[in-house]
Amino acid sequence: MLTTKKITRTVTVVDTEAPTITLNGNKNIIIYTNDNYEDKGVNIKDNYDTNLEKNLKVENNLNTKKAGTYTITYTVNDSS
Repeated sequence: MLTTKKITRTVTVVDTEAPTITLNGNKNIIIYTNDNYEDKGVNIKDNYDTNLEKNLKVENNLNTKKAGTYTITYTVNDSS
């Protein structure tokens, strides 16, 4: 009678590298009151995921009618 013993190993592959975001255009922009602002957007790259544009969140409180300094924040998450 033959006997067989079986053993298994579980291997989990993880992605620990965050996506990168690169601004299109200059980081600092000066416009005049009441001028139109056109956001040049960003480029997103990731070592694993593709099509991350759908996960892009943009926080933008720019008011071109009021002088001041405004920050536009871009955030993206990948699947890991």
